[in-house]
Amino acid sequence: MLLPYGWLCELVEVPWSASELADRLSMVGVKVEAVREVDFRCPGVIVARVVSLLPHPENPRAGVVTLDGGRRLSPQVVTTALGLSPGDLVPLALPGARLPGDRRVEAETFGGVRSEGMLCSLTELACGQPPGEEEGVLILPAAAVPGSPVDPLLEAQPGDFVLELELTVNYAMHCQSVLGVAREVAALTGMPLHARDHALTETGADARDHVRVEVHDTDGCPRYVARVFHDLVPGPSPCWMQRRLAAAGLRPRNRLVDTTNYVLLELGQPLHAFDRDRLAEGRIIVRRAARGETLVGLDGEERLLDPGMLVIADACKPVALAGIIGGADTGVTPGTRVAVLESAHFHPAIVRRTSLKLGLRTDASARFEKWSDPEAPPLAADRAAALLGAMAAGKVAPGRVEVYPRLHARTILRMRVSRVNGLLGANLPASEVRGRLQRLGFEATPAKHGRRREIPDDTDVYLVTVPSWRGDVTAEVDLTEEVARSRGYDELPSCLPRGTLTVGQRPARLSAIEQMATIIAAAGLDEIVTSPLMGPVAFDRLRLAPNDPGRDALVLANPLAEDQTLLRSTLLPGMIEVLAHNAGRRQVDLGFFELGTVFRRRGDLSGFGLKSAVRQGGDLSSWVGEELRLALGLMGRRHPAHWRRGTGDRADFFDLKGLIELLGDRLSWGELRFEPSSHPSFHPTRQACLRVNGDTRGFLGELHPKILEAQGLDRALVAEIDLDPMARRQRYRRRLQPLPRHPALLRDVSFVVGAHLPVAAVEMAIHEAAGPLLEKLALFDVYQDEAMAAGSRSLAYSLTYRALDRTLTDQEVDPIHLRVRQTLVDRLGAVLR
Repeated sequence: MLLPYGWLCELVEVPWSASELADRLSMVGVKVEAVREVDFRCPGVIVARVVSLLPHPENPRAGVVTLDGGRRLSPQVVTTALGLSPGDLVPLALPGARLPGDRRVEAETFGGVRSEGMLCSLTELACGQPPGEEEGVLILPAAAVPGSPVDPLLEAQPGDFVLELELTVNYAMHCQSVLGVAREVAALTGMPLHARDHALTETGADARDHVRVEVHDTDGCPRYVARVFHDLVPGPSPCWMQRRLAAAGLRPRNRLVDTTNYVLLELGQPLHAFDRDRLAEGRIIVRRAARGETLVGLDGEERLLDPGMLVIADACKPVALAGIIGGADTGVTPGTRVAVLESAHFHPAIVRRTSLKLGLRTDASARFEKWSDPEAPPLAADRAAALLGAMAAGKVAPGRVEVYPRLHARTILRMRVSRVNGLLGANLPASEVRGRLQRLGFEATPAKHGRRREIPDDTDVYLVTVPSWRGDVTAEVDLTEEVARSRGYDELPSCLPRGTLTVGQRPARLSAIEQMATIIAAAGLDEIVTSPLMGPVAFDRLRLAPNDPGRDALVLANPLAEDQTLLRSTLLPGMIEVLAHNAGRRQVDLGFFELGTVFRRRGDLSGFGLKSAVRQGGDLSSWVGEELRLALGLMGRRHPAHWRRGTGDRADFFDLKGLIELLGDRLSWGELRFEPSSHPSFHPTRQACLRVNGDTRGFLGELHPKILEAQGLDRALVAEIDLDPMARRQRYRRRLQPLPRHPALLRDVSFVVGAHLPVAAVEMAIHEAAGPLLEKLALFDVYQDEAMAAGSRSLAYSLTYRALDRTLTDQEVDPIHLRVRQTLVDRLGAVLR
């Protein structure tokens, strides 16, 4: 932000130079990046009288002016200002003259005619920028003397200074205006602010006869003020206003626009002017946009509006985006004769969301999206009216049209002086704490003494009323910061922090993630981290159907690229991309894992949602959920090539299954079951669904052949597991048992069953039949040949029976084992061998 020093001195008495002020402001948190001098004087520009105006011999749109510059000067200048008459007094920049902005004038030749200087407009003399629309050469007063410098006529003073402020987020709310910085200076000096002159003359019909204002969304627009100006006179703004705007980094345009910008910089309240004759039925309606509505902004770009966006509309259509940009159809022009000036307070969250959604940021949105003073709109409207009246730019209609259904309730905070001193490591008396807050505009009243005039010095608890322009102060600690910076951070004592030490403990979720990463890394896999953003094409690559629930991903409002428009709802695209990237570089023996977050919707996110979301300042945690997931990827050989192992063994489905079983065993997940599944991303017959304690938690298997072909892969195995239920557990406990003291009895069983029957079903049947004496069950043989019935296979299991308190006998085990064999026959239709 650029702050003219002279402008600041008009609002508050500043006892320091610009450099000294910069140092003092920096020490209270308002950082001044640089101080530079600006000079708007015009050396080499003199008063000249027009002697004659002749047509240019080659350019019909130009003329050749002969001038009387005094001191026997009779220069000849080529100009496009054909409306000049002999006797007019005009500013003439002679060769070598310097205009503001370090713009130099030299003699040039146009179409064979030598031009010995340049005739200047007011804007060129005021700030060195090109003239505005329909602005011609400045005609000087008749009392001006040819040959004299123009600087005294324009009240050009020696150079002013401009402070370049680097405002951090916590100061941008209340210091993004000259008045805001003046309040800080007043708190430093103890001097009061200078009152601004808002005196104005109102004439004509009442403002309510010109325009009607309706606010349909009082949450989005708590306050709306409109002022009406009629009989507007187009033209450039005064020289002093143009210079201040240029020093602050804005280009002057015309009287009305410059006035709104001037008030924006001075008071921090954005204003917008509408052409009254272009508003349908003379109505202004503040409402939410309807689906399908569009708006062509002042920048000429047409934008499609969402239903959640707040707009300013007339009786037919939107004419502005509330707090962001006006519409081209109703903007003021040089032909505007009646204008409606808008001064309003909009909810920060709505402006911020709309600005982000459209990728559109303006000076107005930058202020509204942080916080604007809800009590400033009438003050800003009156200030603009006073300025326009003073420069004779038009007439002001009596009264204001205001919609303010609910008065703004100022925040009241409880503050303990002891707590302030405890946080600052200081010993400030209560009177000093109260006094520093009052200098900043806060009202501090002792909590236990009501509003008595006599305030005891030992009062510790105060009720502090926050001023309307400090929407960033919401807690006691914010008040502490105000006290600290008003005193000066360099004045705070240096001391060590004090407090009771506690034993730190990592959150259960982080501990679980760390344990999982350690276990998988010890198994030989490398960890990867992929982008949390993805594009819709990723779902097509995973072969998901158009109506598959897996496609329900959250869409970004302002994506950076086409393949980064969504928040990922699965880790598989990133894992497949990493495998393909490495395979393309001849790295084919791979084992990767990723512990990452995926995102899912919890509620309706269309538009900007519920009013409660607005009141929460745009917090979407109630609508967006995060889940911790694990992705595994295997490809190539199980073991690296070695001179003793030949080419190594290729990883298969069972390696992937074994990794998951390893995690489940080490972290005590509970009962794991692998059942047949039909996920479209996996090979039809080489995939499984993982169930943990009966709940589906993920899928694993070999990638579908079409995915392998599209990615240029030979064979790859992947898995994705939802870890949230397991990670939320407080801790993992492994149950330890003593070594067995009694011998075990071993039995085998071999049988033929249908090949379609899952091994998990077979083992469940054996466990249920054997009961608690079955210590271990191991599959040691799977056999299938042409001699067997079609669609069947032979399985052989080893069963270990053991009791912890005694030695089992054959008489105890044989009936149990017989029951196991009979169960296989009765329940599974097995043929015993």
